[in-house]
Amino acid sequence: MKLTDLTIRIAVIALLAHSFALEPVSAAGDVDYRKETKAYNLCTEGRRFESQGDLTQAQASLKAGAALDPTSYSPSIHLALARCYRSQKAYQQAIEETKLSLKFNPNSEDAIYQLGLIYDDLDDTETSLKYLKQFIAITKDTTMKNSTQQFIKTNLAYKNLKAARKLMDEGKDREALKRLTIAANDDPSPNSAMVHSNMSYLLRRLGDSEKAVDEGKKALEFDPNDKGTIYNIAIACQDVAKFDDAVHWLKRYATMETDPVARSGAEALMKEIEIDRKLFNSVSNKKSDYLEEMQTNDTRSIWAKNRMPLQVYIEPANGVRGFQPKFNSYIVHALDTWCISSGKKLNYKLTKIKADADILVYFTEEELHSATRTTELVAGLTTYRSYSDAFAKAKVQIRTVDPFQPAVAVDKAVCASVCMHEIGHALGLGHSTSIYDVMYFRSSSKQTGNPTNRDTSTIARLYTAYPPVNFVASAAALEPIKFLPPPIYVPPKLKIAKKLEPPLYMPPPIATEKKLEPPLYTPPPLAAQKSTKTVPSTKTTQSLLFVPPPLERKKTVKGPPQPQLFTPPPFRRGN
Repeated sequence: MKLTDLTIRIAVIALLAHSFALEPVSAAGDVDYRKETKAYNLCTEGRRFESQGDLTQAQASLKAGAALDPTSYSPSIHLALARCYRSQKAYQQAIEETKLSLKFNPNSEDAIYQLGLIYDDLDDTETSLKYLKQFIAITKDTTMKNSTQQFIKTNLAYKNLKAARKLMDEGKDREALKRLTIAANDDPSPNSAMVHSNMSYLLRRLGDSEKAVDEGKKALEFDPNDKGTIYNIAIACQDVAKFDDAVHWLKRYATMETDPVARSGAEALMKEIEIDRKLFNSVSNKKSDYLEEMQTNDTRSIWAKNRMPLQVYIEPANGVRGFQPKFNSYIVHALDTWCISSGKKLNYKLTKIKADADILVYFTEEELHSATRTTELVAGLTTYRSYSDAFAKAKVQIRTVDPFQPAVAVDKAVCASVCMHEIGHALGLGHSTSIYDVMYFRSSSKQTGNPTNRDTSTIARLYTAYPPVNFVASAAALEPIKFLPPPIYVPPKLKIAKKLEPPLYMPPPIATEKKLEPPLYTPPPLAAQKSTKTVPSTKTTQSLLFVPPPLERKKTVKGPPQPQLFTPPPFRRGN
């Protein structure tokens, strides 16, 4: 049988292939490569849609990529998904995706930084600060580190200030002070002046006028021309009896104020502070009560014994602007407090019949003027008729709006303080000469809203000859009342009243967004070849390489081609 050279070569190659038994490519490696390639393509596609603003298509591609988890591209896929959700203000989903990204890459600067920004969007300042500071600690990108530090100063200080202002509006002064204290840690920032100005304002409202002065001075270091803060410092100085300092700051304020009404109020207040100075240094302030001073000023009148219990009528105030139903309870609480302070010599009863009342109480939004200083606006006013030294009828008026800003409803804490002062008048008390007593003719943040020992001693002496009565407080079940002093004259437009503007500084974009690298396919190594022959131990086993012989060039022969002859091997003889 004759065979061609090509047939021989194919036969030999096939024989060698069987001899060497070559192994095929690993199926698992091929599958992993296809999975990685698909994740890479989906992530690239999703990021491209994201950059084009097509978030719907971006999310579709990225979610398909996330379905392949885990892959080398899982951190990038989930981080891109988080950015899409954040752009759509779906913040909780953005947080979940960012944390998934961190799960696949715990040291991802991108994910840590993005969490800081998302929590900032949610106004969760504390958590935002935690992640941004973590980013600053691990990043080696100096530009990003500096930019993030600047962002913290400008944005987080603003966020805390904004949150504090909201808390102040809700009457949560101590919580507001905590937020402002956090904001102050970022000094200096564009908001530093406003932060310390508001801290000064709050501290005075909370009765800490000494610290209010200190914070006001810090605010002026950042903004020396803040007249609202200057005014607040003056009032805080007055609270702690530093009258010279109070006049100094008021003079500085008056030179800056362009509103003639406000300037006139400051000038009038300076005159009142001179009165404060004289009264504060009065010998009577060293006494345990101010009854003798009331007698000197001819303000001593009391209710007759046979009028007990006093009939009190509270005029319904539904529809009066600024009125709140709880204001009625402030009147009741004040009556209870003074009756107990008298040694339970006084008693009262609420009546619904106006004509029978001894004391009539009205809540009004109309202007009230001081009985002795007719040009002075007041937050409360008590007038009465008397015969000899005995009251016949008393009328108490409480204003339901800010005396100097009629468009603003009165603060409930201010209303509580005014009620306590005016009911004291209605029961027979005159003005004290000490700025710390509830019955001082003007308010101070040093007044707690409840009677001092001097106030209590005075009303007790006023009714000392009266027999005790079986008095039971009506307002015992009321929640504790917080007191604030009413405003004094026309305050300037403090920064507390200004609208906050967000900072113009925007957070820097993530700097580490790099181009994705496609997966590299590495074929599995060839399996070690097995030999069926015994190899001498002295020789090194090497793989056999088959190199097929080159095709022989055919010789050109004239005439018809000659057939090649195949000579079979000789037969082996048998033994």
